Amino acid sequence: GNIQQLRRSLKKIAIRLPFEWHFWFVYHFILCLGFLEGRAGFIASQLRASYIKDVRAKVYELSMRENI
Repeated sequence: GNIQQLRRSLKKIAIRLPFEWHFWFVYHFILCLGFLEGRAGFIASQLRASYIKDVRAKVYELSMRENI
């Protein structure tokens, strides 16, 4: 398949992981060769992982409000 299909299948797997943001950090830092950029690649990978973590926390928070 093409790269878009690969990314979609990775996303389907990752969304079910308990610590999904760690997966995305590894994906961006290692698989997307972020380590070649040095410190900037490390920080960018951390920011992306942090963003995923924050979004998932907000989605969870909103789902808990609906259940009340």
